[in-house]
Amino acid sequence: MKRIVLAATALALAISMTHAVQKQTTAQTNSSRGQQTVTQHPPQQQNARQQPPPPVRPPVLRQGVRRSNKWIKLPSGSSVAVDVSVTGDGVRVYNALTWHLVAVDENDDTKVLWDKSASAFWDKMDIEQIEIEGQDEKAWAVVMRSSRYEQFAEFHDLHTGELIKLVGEEPADGNSVTLAQTASGSGGKRDEPLYELVGSAERWQKIYAEIFAGQDTPADSIKDVDFTQHAIVVYYAGKATNCRGFSVAGAFETEDELLLRVFARTYQSHGNPPAEHPFGIFVVPRMTEKPYVIETDRQGLIGGPEIWKESRRFDPLED
Repeated sequence: MKRIVLAATALALAISMTHAVQKQTTAQTNSSRGQQTVTQHPPQQQNARQQPPPPVRPPVLRQGVRRSNKWIKLPSGSSVAVDVSVTGDGVRVYNALTWHLVAVDENDDTKVLWDKSASAFWDKMDIEQIEIEGQDEKAWAVVMRSSRYEQFAEFHDLHTGELIKLVGEEPADGNSVTLAQTASGSGGKRDEPLYELVGSAERWQKIYAEIFAGQDTPADSIKDVDFTQHAIVVYYAGKATNCRGFSVAGAFETEDELLLRVFARTYQSHGNPPAEHPFGIFVVPRMTEKPYVIETDRQGLIGGPEIWKESRRFDPLED
């Protein structure tokens, strides 16, 4: 009987303590909620009105050590981030971090005189007075140079931005040659590259069947080649990306060789670019005493000058 009384007493005590805890928790919660209503919401709204918006920062170049310090608004309405500048004859010129030349009044950056795209090839800039053929007075020019290729320089009129001249190009020697036929495109059944000077119809038919037959490519246009007078240069890169073919920038015959300058028709893409099979097919004069030399442009930056280097050489054809 005592055990039953003690158990009942303990149970009543536990229930009483539980009720007390619940009341205390409810009171604290209500007090906390009341405090939030009174002390938190109004200060948040008040602080939001008092704090200015965060400043808009110019982008930072992630390659090299350049860091922008302000924006220049262009007449087009867009803005470019700039850092250092050069000045001369009342004009200040920036090369923006996004590779854009911007000329402004030396004393007022809001007065944009001209702007134009610039190549990332150029990493040095200056303002000079230069002599121009046919003019008595020297002209003020913005001069762009490359620390890697010091033989090149690009001159722009300081007050208009117009290109005056490009120094450093290497013109090809010899007489210009007109090619009988050319074809450039992307398409082929073979993933391995093939670079060959073809001197017979039989060999050309074999290459065509192996690579191009049934592909519906510009290679189909190469027809009726007279191999007593001509040969075919096959420039096939195999499986590649971001290239739609190869074209000839110029063909020249010198005392020692037949020179073809070939450039790739590349493009930019995002993500995973599709597979390409770029090629160039060039019907050239048949040479039995002179080699054939292929030069390609090794300068890959958009807007930069061409830098031609030998990439292939074929022996003269047999009689």
